[in-house]
Amino acid sequence: MDMDQLRAFDEIVRQGSFSRAAERLSITQPSISVRIQRLEDQLGGALFQRSSRRMELTELGQRFLPYARQALEVMASGLQMAKLTRSGEQGRLTLGVLPTLTTGRLPVAIQRLQRQHPALSFTVHTGHNPQVQEMLRGGFVQLGLLNLPADGPHFRVLQRFEDPLVLVASRGHPAASLARLTPEDLQDLLTPFLRIDWSWDVRNWQSAHVPVQPGDLEVPPMLALDLLRQTSCVALMPEPWVRSDLRAGHLVQLHVRDLMLPTWVWGVCVLQHQNLTLWQEHFVELMQDL
Repeated sequence: MDMDQLRAFDEIVRQGSFSRAAERLSITQPSISVRIQRLEDQLGGALFQRSSRRMELTELGQRFLPYARQALEVMASGLQMAKLTRSGEQGRLTLGVLPTLTTGRLPVAIQRLQRQHPALSFTVHTGHNPQVQEMLRGGFVQLGLLNLPADGPHFRVLQRFEDPLVLVASRGHPAASLARLTPEDLQDLLTPFLRIDWSWDVRNWQSAHVPVQPGDLEVPPMLALDLLRQTSCVALMPEPWVRSDLRAGHLVQLHVRDLMLPTWVWGVCVLQHQNLTLWQEHFVELMQDL
């Protein structure tokens, strides 16, 4: 049984004759007769009462018709979905994302991509670097947003980002009134310090220059941002995340003499030999432009 046989059956019912249905389908009448004969052979009975002057369905034909039309509708929907998917107008984008990357560029990129492709669905899964890499290997997600370098040769970096981190304090924090700090000041003045797991490199920098003190907190990025705004504390944050707060005076940037602050290096990755869909390419372009 194939779709051509079902189309022939449906069209004969709609047109009321073999000849008009054949003309409608741009085939010969013998061809449409062969299609119906093969369909009847597979169903084990006649679909039409051929002795009647008018084209009438047998009981088998009446019972089979709704199933044939349902199959045609499902196939038409599937073909339309495939067409929209190829054109990038419809589909699904699945992302594996570090918790630290669920804010910042990502929400803006998703919002803009939705405007370009309204029928595009999104699924975002979060996990640490090894988990996101495993999601990519297993085909559970299409793109991974993770810290670089990624482990092993299995991944291709589509876009690399290097976000400078700045040391910021709440407006009422004691360190906020100092024009410039020395490296020696960090241990005494940066309390309480919000420890955010940006990456291994940043974590090592924090351990070396801002030793753990009583009262320090290990928190996710958005909670850290809220705490900076509402309490008195210090944290390393990506400059774009706190730019508006710095301009408004809600937060104060701390400058440390003779000390280079760390850079958060991350990227958008795929499996090494993975081909990109149109909306995946658009997503990467949008991330790059932000």
